[in-house]
Amino acid sequence: MFGIKVERSCELTKPGYSWKQIYDIPGRLNHLETFEMNSPTYIKSIPETSRLVQTSEYVVRWSDMDAFGHINNAKYFTYFEQIRVDWLRSIGAGHSIVVANIGCTFLRAIVYPATIKVSFYLGEPGRKSVDSYYEIRDFDDLSTLYTLGHGTVVWFDHEAGESIEIPAPIRKLIADQVR
Repeated sequence: MFGIKVERSCELTKPGYSWKQIYDIPGRLNHLETFEMNSPTYIKSIPETSRLVQTSEYVVRWSDMDAFGHINNAKYFTYFEQIRVDWLRSIGAGHSIVVANIGCTFLRAIVYPATIKVSFYLGEPGRKSVDSYYEIRDFDDLSTLYTLGHGTVVWFDHEAGESIEIPAPIRKLIADQVR
């Protein structure tokens, strides 16, 4: 990948885990970043301390299905990605983030045809990252909850290949949205 060798390791600990990423970038010695995260491996509900920042409606495509007749599990992460992009565009933040971790608790299969409502929540921002949460429901019957997701997004300088502090205007916007 553009001359960059990436090694990743994840060590489960209690109550959280560390995620280490080593970049072997030409012209630089091994650059090591460690992200300390307390995100669970699965969630049962959206944390009360998080706040809804974006909702979107998506029509499920025929090609989203797998051989078992329901939406492929990997597609849920595509829906998470799309709502993150929708939110970033809505605040004018561009694409200066990376996803440090992401997980999904599958509760019920989505079957084609369907229209879904995806909700995106944020926790309190840290120095370089913010926890994110996702909810996918049936658009026509909002009592039907298909899945819950969670992840950590990190602000990142792609040229330098390292994490950066959340820019002050974006930090303020997130903090205002979360309160």
